[in-house]
Amino acid sequence: MAMIKKLCILIFFFGFSVNALIAQHYRSISGKVYLKENSDRQKRKSRGIAGIYLSDGEHLFKTDKSGNFNAKISSESPFFVIVPGGYKMENTSWYRSIPKDGEQINFELQKESINDNFNFLAIGDLQVGSREEINMADVSFFREIANRDDFDFGMYLGDLVNDNTEIFHPLLESMNSISKPYRVVYGNHDWKHGALHELQDKPFEADFGPKNYAFERGNVLFITLNSIYPVGKYGYKGIYKAETISFVKEVLDKVLKKNQLIIINQHIPLRWMKNKNELLDLLTIDHEVLVLSGHTHSISRHFYQRDGRSDIQEVVCGAVSGNWWTGQKNWEALPLALMKDGAPRGYFKVSVSDNTYKLRYKAIGLDPGRQMNTWFGSLDNNYIANTIDTLSNKFILNFYAGSDKTKIKVFVKDQFMGYMEKENKLDPYINRIKLWQDKELYPNKLSQKSPYLNTPSSHIWSMDMSDLNFKDFNLLTIEMEDPFLEPFKYSINFRDFRE
Repeated sequence: MAMIKKLCILIFFFGFSVNALIAQHYRSISGKVYLKENSDRQKRKSRGIAGIYLSDGEHLFKTDKSGNFNAKISSESPFFVIVPGGYKMENTSWYRSIPKDGEQINFELQKESINDNFNFLAIGDLQVGSREEINMADVSFFREIANRDDFDFGMYLGDLVNDNTEIFHPLLESMNSISKPYRVVYGNHDWKHGALHELQDKPFEADFGPKNYAFERGNVLFITLNSIYPVGKYGYKGIYKAETISFVKEVLDKVLKKNQLIIINQHIPLRWMKNKNELLDLLTIDHEVLVLSGHTHSISRHFYQRDGRSDIQEVVCGAVSGNWWTGQKNWEALPLALMKDGAPRGYFKVSVSDNTYKLRYKAIGLDPGRQMNTWFGSLDNNYIANTIDTLSNKFILNFYAGSDKTKIKVFVKDQFMGYMEKENKLDPYINRIKLWQDKELYPNKLSQKSPYLNTPSSHIWSMDMSDLNFKDFNLLTIEMEDPFLEPFKYSINFRDFRE
């Protein structure tokens, strides 16, 4: 009996000790969310905003009728406000660094006139590893978007740098030079390389804020997720941590409104996530869902079915760095860096209308109408591939943003020739570059060889032209049909040199 009593006492004190440790782990913070006023008199009477949600990247907290909030947090991540629709989108004022126990944190929101139609850029893998590569990004990508006024903000989908957090600051100068606001996703190369797991993401959080966060724009709820799970000293896996899943669940339960479009931003594609079903289960709801990702340095689109509901579409958005800034340099000392799927370096423009959207890929430095590469004739053609010859009768088309839902019609001299057939195969231009590199004809000594593999492209179409009755010069027109892409029509000329 005495032994049982002692055991009960030990269990009691053990439980008390564990609870004490848990209690010590939490930090209490408080603050207020204000409405930014214009005049000095208004500022002295700044109004609190009721019903605004804040988060530590795991749990959500709500302001009371006076705009005040109190929160107990355990996360070692920045604390942020979920900026609702109708308020201005700032680059940094929406989050604060890791709070201390008892800290008072205030946020100021400014009203903005926003309708439900807007455009944003989905930008994959800048992945600059040196000052030289920052310069390459400056004179190509950043110069281009600085001269565009047809978008409202940019969404960078991770891998801003290539394991070199020391260049976050010069990269930030380039990003901040653009007049439009932006948000950033955490990538597997945006860490302090080789550091302890709990320290790897600290430089990123110091310069770019939290890894899990959300905001509203128009009739869209944007949710950005950390898809990186560190393994060993230098490795990683695509896994959603428990706090990430908890964050998504609370955002969907508390913030999501009826008929809102949900756009999820992450670095590693959904199909590569080890526990993707944990997220997909939460998304079995009556809302349209779009997932944007990067990581692969290629473009692809995937669809996840939901019983009785529309598919979830994922767009893997390619890379600004292309094939890691490699390949033959041009007259501006910019490498070709053609991606492994045959698409040029670039990004997507997403046009939102209420709770629907359209996509359009933009190749950096090329005309907006350049949505494809075309190839006529034999695959070992070392010349301009615009000739049907005796070795091959095939017309091959790489439509960068295409998917299984894309249909392509072909007309020659206004005569309908039929639909092109979709294939998974190596892009012919990549095939030619590989051949030239094997023969040491390409690139020159001032350029870096591209590490191409035999990776098939997911957006190749072909058509057998052997029954073509037109000779010599021909004008071919394609028409593209896709429910998620802006309408597209394009004409190409070629010659038939068959005897």
